[in-house]
Amino acid sequence: MGIKEDDEEMLFKALSKLPLSIIIDPKFSEELLAKSLAQILDSAYVITNISKTEKKIQIGKFTLYTLRSKDTLYITFSEIQKRMIADMQNGKLKTVDVQIPEGVDIYYKNFGTSPIGNLLYLFGDFYGRPTSEELKVSFNDDRLYFELSITKNVSEYEKNLLKESEFYLSELNYAENSKMMVGATKGLPLLSLILNQEFPDEFTKLLSEGIDSILISGNSGLFISAKYRVEYEKVIESALREYFQSIEFDRNNSILNAWQGDEIKTKTKRAELENSLMYLYMSEQEDMEFVGIKLNAQRSSESGLIITGSVSNFKTYLEKILFDFLNEPTEEYYDEYEFEDWREDEEWEESEEYTEEEYEEEYTEECTTEETEEDEGTYEEEVFDEDYIYSVAENLVNVANYVIDKLNNGLIPTHWALQYDFPYSFLNRLEFFPAIGKDGTKYLTIAFELPNEKIGEAIISVLEKYDISAWAAYGKLIINYVIQVQIPQ
Repeated sequence: MGIKEDDEEMLFKALSKLPLSIIIDPKFSEELLAKSLAQILDSAYVITNISKTEKKIQIGKFTLYTLRSKDTLYITFSEIQKRMIADMQNGKLKTVDVQIPEGVDIYYKNFGTSPIGNLLYLFGDFYGRPTSEELKVSFNDDRLYFELSITKNVSEYEKNLLKESEFYLSELNYAENSKMMVGATKGLPLLSLILNQEFPDEFTKLLSEGIDSILISGNSGLFISAKYRVEYEKVIESALREYFQSIEFDRNNSILNAWQGDEIKTKTKRAELENSLMYLYMSEQEDMEFVGIKLNAQRSSESGLIITGSVSNFKTYLEKILFDFLNEPTEEYYDEYEFEDWREDEEWEESEEYTEEEYEEEYTEECTTEETEEDEGTYEEEVFDEDYIYSVAENLVNVANYVIDKLNNGLIPTHWALQYDFPYSFLNRLEFFPAIGKDGTKYLTIAFELPNEKIGEAIISVLEKYDISAWAAYGKLIINYVIQVQIPQ
């Protein structure tokens, strides 16, 4: 699923109304910027010089403005944004010097107000008045790390209330070698949400008033540790007995521990849980690689809020999300193109979900194997769906013509640009790699994943009628194009 034209237009309109600009390295040229965006938007571009330092870039129906200084290239989405940047440079508009910390890849700071802090007010963090916020994001060794700091103006009275009423996760225990940890404290709606997700309604109703903080952890078995109110001890114990084989109460510190199954080794005093109001940790194997996600919200020494998080092997995780997202057909796609022409299974047409098994079933029906018994024994006869063979060959020709046309116009199209013109089942097996050499030579390699070798031979035979040479290798059909620049005689 790609970005539709309506979505592109909406995005540009939204960006043009915001008081923002994008800063990039001045080593980048306006020509390179325009060409890159034109490839993404699959459009032609025009650059107009406004002055020595200002340019207007028209990409299809979208307009950008650039303003160049000695050490920065600014990108803006409207003339008013460009004017604000120019006024800051000539001193007409007041500026604040911001020092971006070393090693930070993405940096954001808001002065005088805190939109995120105001939003968190709705989720229970209502002590103090947010005055500013700062976000730092860094990427290191395939690990994403971020830190959001919200500064507040908190009165002494409010600080005393916090000391009396706020609870933290640092006192609680957790299971060793946990692959999952989720914790929250009273006053945050997340606590009720965690209890509702993990336990039946009757259980959560009993605990809603008797628990001040809870930390759920475990691997094969579930372990909970909670700060409880002494007056609710008997009620809590009675409810817990239904779901946990073992329960321990530390009455001196008002801490309870409960677990399922055999005894679980536990730890306490995890450093990152110090002053923590909310904590989330999950780990899993994704394509044989470890992926860990961590989120932590802590009270700062000045009664503000610090939210940190990290994702290890985030590229692996992001690639999976993007692959699933980009390969998911939209409802509009189903409406616009009648799949009845290329999906033959009536039961599949009536189902609402497009499962992997049904997807494979579609292709096994395209090329079936029939067994015929004779007196001398049993043999197998290959039967092909000619319509499917010719459909794939025709689609490959159309893809090649489309991409070559774009290359001849100086554009390099992307895979999602084809999604509205070809069936999903075809695109899911297709890859293509276009390029333009320094001397202007165009290169194109098309690879199509084959259901089996015999179908590949049949498709190659059809492509020969189009004077297209193709071959099969490693389960894929390959087509190569090299278009030399024509030099006038």
